[in-house]
Amino acid sequence: MKTINFSFKWLIKNYSAVSKLTCENGRLESPKFKANKQDNKEWHLELSEHSLDSHRVLNVVVNDDLLNGVGKEIVVAKCACYLLNPNATKVDINTATYRQFTTTKASFIQYVALETFKQHLSDDVLTIFCDISMFDTQHTTTSYKDLEYEEVPECSIADDFAALLHTGDFSDVILCVEGQELEVHKNVLAARSQVFRAMFEHSLTESETGRVDIEDMEYATAKLMLEYIYTGKTPELSVDVATGLLAAGDRYGLDRLKGICEQFLGKSLEISSCVYVLMLADLHSAQKLRKSCIEFIKGNSESIIGSEQWDQMIQNKPHIVTELFRAFASMKV
Repeated sequence: MKTINFSFKWLIKNYSAVSKLTCENGRLESPKFKANKQDNKEWHLELSEHSLDSHRVLNVVVNDDLLNGVGKEIVVAKCACYLLNPNATKVDINTATYRQFTTTKASFIQYVALETFKQHLSDDVLTIFCDISMFDTQHTTTSYKDLEYEEVPECSIADDFAALLHTGDFSDVILCVEGQELEVHKNVLAARSQVFRAMFEHSLTESETGRVDIEDMEYATAKLMLEYIYTGKTPELSVDVATGLLAAGDRYGLDRLKGICEQFLGKSLEISSCVYVLMLADLHSAQKLRKSCIEFIKGNSESIIGSEQWDQMIQNKPHIVTELFRAFASMKV
């Protein structure tokens, strides 16, 4: 089947100022472009807000008044997006696969970290390239049934559920965290967490008010936990992020999330934080992480014993200190 290949370059000047406007206004659109003069389909790129403040949503959009329906066109295309780094080299930000654009799904969605955009600025100009390869359905004898079986799009369920969380469409409950609200869906939370399921089944307060107050959790951690619940994906972890998500995973029965964070923390132990991580592991029954911390402290006892964190553990977790001294004694025997 014949394909039509075309490209578009979007220069966003004064990106630092424009990015703030994007966050405030919700969306920034590129100029419209076409494959050629004869083609009646108009495309454009969009930058919009993401449920994570550290990310933006990059969309490749085709005008949906031409899609589906009697006498209307079938648009099947793949879109590859790149950023231009300061060395004038293209850097991929997505994997291109063919998919059908429909009235309910007229865009290709890609989530990009704000830090990635900042790394590719040149004189505060962000350059985004978009290469599109589109099936020429107007000049082919191949039937649509044949077209369906030539290329099966990749599963987009994670992106679809991320969009559901991001837009808040059809939400039926609100999570209140640190005075801020997050619109979510009972069915999704109940399907992914037995703790949320029990809450919605048995708590009259949440059922009647449609609100759930979450205490002792940071708003940023709650957003990342929801991102995991909806998509099964975790963000790029740091010690601070992982400790918050480990506690959230333990609290809401998200065993896989808890395990991912436990593994990350176990491989990221440092003298300055290992005692705090040990107390956290003990509090949330993260046994493998707890064992890793004890072994780490045994090997670095001279630098850790007597520190401020050590003194805090003596006051708050004396049973761990007793266990550590037994471990030290076994080393000398």
